Amino acid sequence: MRHYEIVALVHPDQSARIEEIVARYRMIVEDSGGKVHRQEYWGRRKLAYPIKKIYKADYFLLNVECDPSVKDKIENDFKYYDSILRSLCIRKDKAITEQSAIMTKLLKQEEEERQAKEREAAEMERLRVEESARAAAQEAEKVRAAEAEKERVAEAEKESAAEAENEIAAEAENDNTEQGDVVDESQSEANGAEEKQAESETESEEKEATV
Repeated sequence: MRHYEIVALVHPDQSARIEEIVARYRMIVEDSGGKVHRQEYWGRRKLAYPIKKIYKADYFLLNVECDPSVKDKIENDFKYYDSILRSLCIRKDKAITEQSAIMTKLLKQEEEERQAKEREAAEMERLRVEESARAAAQEAEKVRAAEAEKERVAEAEKESAAEAENEIAAEAENDNTEQGDVVDESQSEANGAEEKQAESETESEEKEATV
């Protein structure tokens, strides 16, 4: 048996069937007594040039160990299988099992994208928490302002009530003072009248005594 590396480009319309397509060729190798040492799916990638007006395709890689006749069978199948746009089969000296450079790069990109999404999610959460805290602070400030306004209004009402009571008390005191003055004046007039009457009586008595 010999070692081969196979790369195939799958029509983008068949992306949902990529696992089925790869399994098809695994089965051809394994049913003939061969082995699949490495299998990778590189995802949808842009083509170097259009193929039948198609600009992207799904790539997969197989490193297999099989007879040359099996390799020929796979290549012949590629030619007549519409789902395969292009393929390349290269002979290798030994079985290759380590991760390919392309797969390593893809996984690194996926990890970077995952970390970027996590950072973005963390930043969004931080902004959300800050916004919530800011909104809570604003609401608390509104409550404090409303309470302060209530206290101010209550204090103003209390002062107004006290002023009104003071005015009423002052008016009552003025009324009492005026009434007192009237009483004193009446009393003075009454006393003056009594004094005049007494003087008149005294004069009358003096006249009578003289006669």
